[in-house]
Amino acid sequence: MNSTKIVQTIVLLLVLDVLALMFGNFISTTNEIQTSIFTDDFEGHDVGVFPYAWELLHDGVGVGERKIVGSVSASSTESWRLYGESSWAVSVQQARTSPMTIIVPDDYPTIQQAINNANEGDTIFVRTGLYNENIVLDKALSLLGEGRTTTIIDGSGGQWTVSVRASNAAISGFTIRDGGKDMAYKIIPNGGVTISSNCTSLFNNIITDNDYCGVRLSVSIYANSYGNIVKDNDIVNNVYGISLDSYSDNNKIVGNNISSNTFGISIGSSYNFLRSNAMNGNRYSFGVYGPFLSNFIQDVDTTNTVDGKPIYYLVGERDKRIPPGAGAVVLVNSQGIILRNLVLRNLAHGVILANTTGSILENLTILNNYDGMMLRSSSNNRISNNEVVSNMNGIYFGDLRDSNFESLGGSNSNLVSNNNISNNTESVSFQNSDNNIVTGNRLSNLIGIYLERSNNNVFYHNFMNNTFYKVNSYESNSTWDNDYPSGGNYWSDYEERYPDAQELDDSGIWNTPYVIDESNQDNYPLMEPWAPTQPIVTATVDVDPDTLNLRSKGRWITAYIQLPEGYNPADIDATMILLDDAISPVLDSKYGFVTNPSEYLVDHNEDGILERMVKFDRATVQSWIYQSAGTRSDISLTITGSLLDGPSFKGIDTISIFWTNHGPLQKMTQTRT
Repeated sequence: MNSTKIVQTIVLLLVLDVLALMFGNFISTTNEIQTSIFTDDFEGHDVGVFPYAWELLHDGVGVGERKIVGSVSASSTESWRLYGESSWAVSVQQARTSPMTIIVPDDYPTIQQAINNANEGDTIFVRTGLYNENIVLDKALSLLGEGRTTTIIDGSGGQWTVSVRASNAAISGFTIRDGGKDMAYKIIPNGGVTISSNCTSLFNNIITDNDYCGVRLSVSIYANSYGNIVKDNDIVNNVYGISLDSYSDNNKIVGNNISSNTFGISIGSSYNFLRSNAMNGNRYSFGVYGPFLSNFIQDVDTTNTVDGKPIYYLVGERDKRIPPGAGAVVLVNSQGIILRNLVLRNLAHGVILANTTGSILENLTILNNYDGMMLRSSSNNRISNNEVVSNMNGIYFGDLRDSNFESLGGSNSNLVSNNNISNNTESVSFQNSDNNIVTGNRLSNLIGIYLERSNNNVFYHNFMNNTFYKVNSYESNSTWDNDYPSGGNYWSDYEERYPDAQELDDSGIWNTPYVIDESNQDNYPLMEPWAPTQPIVTATVDVDPDTLNLRSKGRWITAYIQLPEGYNPADIDATMILLDDAISPVLDSKYGFVTNPSEYLVDHNEDGILERMVKFDRATVQSWIYQSAGTRSDISLTITGSLLDGPSFKGIDTISIFWTNHGPLQKMTQTRT
């Protein structure tokens, strides 16, 4: 026995003597000084001075609960005092100085028993097997399974299969299943794994067949939940795959496969980091919600996918276009973003705009989402020619709040035109949102338009065919027509409500207003559904040459088509272009200016805006001019066409004509519209 051991033994004997004098006799064994029961009230008594690494513990009689009262390291000297009731059991053990590995079931038969007997920093290694437990991890431990397909923690329907309450914990290598299926727990959150702590790692697990959440990061009495990492897990067949509740901020969600859940990833907190998560086959794969603008500020890039399509999550961007093939679109603090010709489906929100202005949502197909479109504190946007069908809610307009709970304003002054908003449960909802124009839409849903504290919105030329109610207006005052003779809306139940109404002056308008409530009525209801007309975009056209010698033997007449802001010349369908409704451009694929975008998308006038260039056969154009221009020295050429799945466009350019048989050239200044 070395000198250190001898000294420790002597000190131990001295400690025992002191305790024996104070509280009675102890029974000693090799590894631990056993307990003895004392009946005297020792509140306030000094236990003694421990100059080495020892722990002092006490047990409540008949309870068996072990609580660490205090420990003293070899480098310190402290006096400890006990406070308690009249009957106590006291034991003194040598403190452990380094982490240990505990093996289940070798050392303890259950995972929870191993946790209860572990110290902070220990590792619990769980061998292959089925463990029917509901685990509470309330220490900073590493819980490692032997294999994630063969080491199974089954919650047997209990509230949570694994509940993490300690920070700096780690769980890896398990199948975690069957949480929350017991009907007794249906009214409160339940499921596979709940993390109400910080800096916990959950990686390389299979989390499946849980009733509510696969993984839930939440705030509880134990802690806020931030700085956690959820990585490389398969999260399958739960109600919620991953749910980040309010105030669960700054977490990393990376490389997870989230499939066949009702909701894939649902975010209600702020400043989270998402990378390389694949959401496939979920009912609603991705969504963000919350009352604050900060709830929508996330770091989500296009490595995150919905059914193989990238998520475009733009924060603080302007003047950009969402490319084809997007799987989800979220615009935050952005301006001038264009969404066209996208199909967005199976999402919590087909499109989200949060504090976003001046953007265009056009020719979108939004279907089978929870919310078709959601605009929060987003104004001056255009929503036109979209199919918003078979969602739970069609389009929602509302406000957001800042960190001081002050409103950032509603979603105001938006244009909603010529959309088919049908077969949704709810139609269009406005909360705290004013001055929007809703016109030319088909609204055929289960529940009609809802307005709450929203004023000066204008509705006209809409087809109102909702089943339960056409409009529900709460503390709101809106305009429901565009005056006479333009008219108001077509109401599918009008003739039933007003059987004696007559046509007003052969105008196609009923002579009796459609009354919604005491503050709202359509003064000029339409007798027939309004037939929308597709808007025609005015293009700027430049025809080259601007002086045409009709005896020239040149090969081409070139036209440069520039669209107004918000439209992309790359969307022009060259097959639909006509000159004077008669002549098609050259479309032979052997020419690069037909097939190569770098040749047909050019900045001809050097104003920083691209134009679509097309060429016409010169001989054909000259022949047409001979037939139609007579002897005029100038002629207006009209170029028409349409965008891919979009509106039509029209532009006119006037050029000069050189007639060699009619004297000298009369040069005219070009005019364009």
